[in-house]
Order: sequence, then C-alpha cells, then structure tokens
Amino acid sequence: MKTIFKICTLSILIISCSQNKNQLTENSIIGQWECVSGCDAEFYVFSESKAGFEFYNYKNQKIFQTGEYQLKDSLLTLFYPGGVSCIFLIELKNDSIFLNNGTIKLKYYTEKTNHTDELFTELEELLKVFPELDFGDQIPVDFTYNSRTFDDKYETLTIAGIKIETNVILAGEFVNASDVVNKISNVLTEQGFTLDELNVSEVCSTYTNETLIVQICSSETNNNEIPKEINIIINFGFIN
Repeated sequence: MKTIFKICTLSILIISCSQNKNQLTENSIIGQWECVSGCDAEFYVFSESKAGFEFYNYKNQKIFQTGEYQLKDSLLTLFYPGGVSCIFLIELKNDSIFLNNGTIKLKYYTEKTNHTDELFTELEELLKVFPELDFGDQIPVDFTYNSRTFDDKYETLTIAGIKIETNVILAGEFVNASDVVNKISNVLTEQGFTLDELNVSEVCSTYTNETLIVQICSSETNNNEIPKEINIIINFGFIN
C-alpha cells in the first residue's frame, strides 16, 4: 500500500540538555512522555523490540494509537497501520523539544515525588546566615513561576515549595525595605544564585540556580507605629 505522508501536531522532549538535535536517534526518545500542549493524546510511549522501534499513546487511560517510528536527521516519522505516516521536525532547547515554533510540547514523564524534607534542609542552611531575622515556621506553599520555553515565550508553572515569613523593623542597618531584600539577595548571589528578570515585579524578586527557586517578596505592614515594619516572605522550591 502506498504510504501517505502528512504533517501532524506533536512534539518530543529529550532528557539530555546538551545533545544536539542533529544527533537524535530512535533511542533518544525511548520512554514515557506526557503531553503539555497541542497533542492528540495524553501520554506517548516509545520503545524498542525485536521488530524494531515502536510507539503507542494513551487517551482517557486507554491505548489510542500504535505503530512504528523512525528518527533521523531531526525528523521524527510515525508509521501508523494503513500506510499513513506523520512527519515532525524536532527542535531541542534546554530540556524540551518544540514543534511549530514552540506551540506544541511533550514532556518526559517522571513520577512526582515529595521534596519537602529536602527543601527544609536547603532552607535551614540558608537561614543560618540571617540569625537576626526570625522567620518562624516553615510551611508548604504553592507559588507561580514563569518558565522560558521558546524565544520570548514562557509558561506559568505552579511550584510546590515552602514559605517563611517575618516582620522586620526598619532601624539600624535596615533603613528601608530594599536594605532587607538586598541583604538576602547578596547572600543568594554569593551562593551561586542569579536574578531571574522574567520573574521580577514591584514587590518580588526571584533568584535561581540550576535546581532551586528563591522568591523574595516585601510589603509594608499596616502598623502605623514608629519605627516602621515591613513584611518579608520567601518562597523556596525546586524548578523541576
């Protein structure tokens, strides 16, 4: 039967951030992948068997499509039963591959784990350098983070992290709110964090390293007493 080729809506993510898109092979995408946007199904599974490289996908917890696949010269071809094939141009950027200028994305699927204990440990180490600031309890919190995807585009993620909070009296070395924020920011910079300009607002600044996000937010309290106080909130979480 004559093979029919058509352009389909799907993109593939590759785990290796350093791998060049021209080096991709069928083995590069073996595993289970979750659709982020623009796909026909919810999960895609690529595997190798004695018959060759095969794929199947899930929709509504049921197998939706099956077939074979080929990955060569930055082109992914899915071969469906009946002689129909779909061809995809794959582009690798950071830990993702985008199709159609980043409008379609598939993400490598991993089991979600609870990083709360690890976050507590990381934050305890950070707070040791601020003995004069009483941040009180560390509590779980969800906060938003804008993650770059393609060129000037980004997606807003919800980060499951922890929060600490304190009120700081503006006196002595702390003349205004920026003095407090700058002290915390300087320590983060010394520890290898960099300012994430995509996540800076009038009240919050965000710093990241390879795996962690630290968001510092400040606001004046409603206390009219002198000296004034400001409220400091630090949200702390993993990027992935």
